[in-house]
Amino acid sequence: MGVMSALIFALQMINFTIPGGTSGHLLGGALAAIILGPHAGAIAIAVVLIVQALIFMDGGIVALGSNIFNMAIVGVYGSFLIYWLLSKISKSRWMFFIAIGAASWLSVVAASFFCRTGAWYFRNLCHWNNNESHAGDPCNYRAGRSSYHNRSDLLY
Repeated sequence: MGVMSALIFALQMINFTIPGGTSGHLLGGALAAIILGPHAGAIAIAVVLIVQALIFMDGGIVALGSNIFNMAIVGVYGSFLIYWLLSKISKSRWMFFIAIGAASWLSVVAASFFCRTGAWYFRNLCHWNNNESHAGDPCNYRAGRSSYHNRSDLLY
C-alpha cells in the first residue's frame, strides 16, 4: 500500500494544461481501486492527499475534507464499481481493458462533478436568504456586509 501511495503521489505531481488558465493532474483513484481494492485504495489516496496538504502545501488543509471525499471516496469507489460491473460481463482481455478505461474516465468525471456540485451547494447554502444574514454567520466572509444585495454574486 505504501508503494502504491508513493506511485500515485508521483503521478499526481505531473500537471497538464487545461484551456482557460488552469491545470489538471492524474487522480489515481482507479489505479488504487483496481490494484489494492476499494477500501485500501481509499486509504492510499487519503494518505497521499494528507501528505500533499501537510508537507508540500498542495491542495490546502482547509480543502482536505472535500479533496478526500472527491478523490478518495467518490473516485475510488465509483471507479471500482464500474470496473467490477464491466468485468462481470466478460472475462476476456479486451473487456478488462475497456473496464479499466471506463473506470478511469468515470473516476475523474465523478470527482469533478461532486467537486463542482459541493462548491455550488455550499455557496448557496451560506447565502440562501438574501435579506436575513446575521453578523455572526460563519458564511458571512465579506467584512461590513450582512447580506448579498446583488443575486449575480451567486453566479460563477
